Amino acid sequence: MKKNDLIQLLKSLGVRPNKKLGQNFLFDQNLLKYLANLCCQNSYSLIIEIGPGIGNLTDFVSSENTKLIIIEYDRKLANYLIEKYSTSSVSVIHADACRINFDQHSNNIPFTCIGNLPYNFSSIILSRLLETRNKPERMCFLFQKEMAERLASEKDRKSYGAITIKTQALYDVKIVRKIPPNVFWPVPEVQSLFVVFTKKLSPVTPDLFAKLSNLVRLSFSHRRKKLISNLKLNYQTKSLERIFLKLNLDVGFRPENLSVEQYLDLAVALHA
Repeated sequence: MKKNDLIQLLKSLGVRPNKKLGQNFLFDQNLLKYLANLCCQNSYSLIIEIGPGIGNLTDFVSSENTKLIIIEYDRKLANYLIEKYSTSSVSVIHADACRINFDQHSNNIPFTCIGNLPYNFSSIILSRLLETRNKPERMCFLFQKEMAERLASEKDRKSYGAITIKTQALYDVKIVRKIPPNVFWPVPEVQSLFVVFTKKLSPVTPDLFAKLSNLVRLSFSHRRKKLISNLKLNYQTKSLERIFLKLNLDVGFRPENLSVEQYLDLAVALHA
């Protein structure tokens, strides 16, 4: 679909792109086909798409061999999608991806989650997916550049934080491609990156992930302070010093100085 056709369709539906909702519609057909191929690599029998808009990406990933569930927040767009895919196997859900129960819809089936996430809510949606019981085997998302760099960051960098550690504890994260602003309408004021997440072969247990989540939340509560100072809010100093010594962690480390593996080891040690 060309940009002018997209604009006319949205106008006919009475849809005015909402900046607050992060509604920027990707229309470049060659790019959509490229991204769809990435989304469908090693695909599972179920794909859940978040924020399909008018279904531009949906059209390329839908197939008879894969069940496709698409989640759209905008009521007018959801109604359009329901009519558009009424004779196909695509299931349209009008819902808020920040609140939806992904476990209920994935029904214990291994699945891939894809989408052009609304930038204002991308961290909330990703966090919900990380906390699901049946986590996606693979995720393919468009993110704002700064958010993507946080997710793929290495330790000792300013971009390294709690969401980095939680995500990389469960997934291998790879920035695949930069997406130029001019392939969207309206043109966003930010750069976009396409990111692929592949679930690690030895995933962290739900119990350990809960402990890790609490730990990194506390650790980065004051990132300019030393890590041990932040942890003293919940743990005794002598106990922390003993654990740091055992794990060969410098008491002068700041939150961004520990690797994901070191945070996992620390989460285990604090609850031993």
